[in-house]
Amino acid sequence: MTELGKFPVRDEIRAAESGHGYALRMASANGLNGLADVKKMLGKTRFAVLDAADAGEISRWFGAEPLRLALALGHTGIGSEPEAYELGGLRLSRSYFINRSQPRICCACLAKDGYCRLAWELCVVTTCSLHSTTLCQACPNCGQALRWDRPHLSQCRCGWVLGSVACETPVAEEIDVACWIERAFRMDARPSPTTPLGRLLDPLSLDAGLHILSALASVKHGRTRHATSIQPQLRKRNSLASAREAIANAAVALDQLARGRQGHWRVPVSAMELLAEACASSYAAADRQLAISILASLRCKPATANWGSRFPQTSQLPLL
Repeated sequence: MTELGKFPVRDEIRAAESGHGYALRMASANGLNGLADVKKMLGKTRFAVLDAADAGEISRWFGAEPLRLALALGHTGIGSEPEAYELGGLRLSRSYFINRSQPRICCACLAKDGYCRLAWELCVVTTCSLHSTTLCQACPNCGQALRWDRPHLSQCRCGWVLGSVACETPVAEEIDVACWIERAFRMDARPSPTTPLGRLLDPLSLDAGLHILSALASVKHGRTRHATSIQPQLRKRNSLASAREAIANAAVALDQLARGRQGHWRVPVSAMELLAEACASSYAAADRQLAISILASLRCKPATANWGSRFPQTSQLPLL
């Protein structure tokens, strides 16, 4: 491959545009074979994930402002202690909050705006709030999951153009979750939340809110079927259905918590760990207070918080 400087087609990264989406958009515009060629030029394998460290070279080729592209690509703190991730300039302390293996799109947004939104890379974003439709995660022609190594933003690897795809209508909680995350990424003004879950998340930081949402989604109770934990569910290949189920579970759990019916919950250790992390001093006061309140409510369960448990400090919550 010849030495690369500036490609003929250059453009700035859009506000709240996905970094991977930008690289794919510009690669296609310049006649490259999608992200496969971009990764090859960067010396990466086709399985590698683009990172903020790649922003300088990609910006030199395609014209984006390096800092803006670096923020959109994010930083994976693999190997650091504690493990930390950043996306859109926001810290995310759990890797499974981010969905990089199976991207989702809104066909209407791509047809109108021509770019992928950064918010679509969060695992719990199942919905396009602008069009009130569930995001698309698979090609209707070949049935395969969408991948970032497809040749074009709106084209599957099988060659099918991803036009209007029949999608399910999302429930109100899914729209509220999508709006909350889009507001966190400073996207255009989104409507105020209309559901209890949306109002719960609205004042929270992105990382703390995802901790609390994940914790609520992972509890087991009698009204709906639950997974043992949200983490394995969101790692599944068919993760859109699991994310929708997680939001529904969290909404039911919040309703039962408000009614004081959490006494028969089965709360996994992972949920307690998520809530305990959100109580850390590094989070904002609103984040900590809500996490502490939920932890205090869970103390009604026998042996949830005692000095022999994994989180003995929660036994002191009534003193806070």
